[in-house]
Amino acid sequence: GETKLAGETSLKELVTAGPYVYTRNPIYVGAILMNFGVAIALKSAFVFIVFVIYNYFYTQVLIEEKLLKKIFGKSFVEYCKKVPRFI
Repeated sequence: GETKLAGETSLKELVTAGPYVYTRNPIYVGAILMNFGVAIALKSAFVFIVFVIYNYFYTQVLIEEKLLKKIFGKSFVEYCKKVPRFI
């Protein structure tokens, strides 16, 4: 495989199929839901940590979206109008 440094990319086209039809960030949504489910199952105060994780993910997503907008331009902006950031 090819190693990339932070900020480098080998993206060729914007992926908008599969889970990306419903959310622009399916991995983050899955992680948040999984952590929330674990917290509920354990009847734990861990549920509050989920909100900390969400805030981290939200900040990361904003950084990633700036990069994607720079790479894909108008096609990414149009995609953002159609598909929610999370759910």
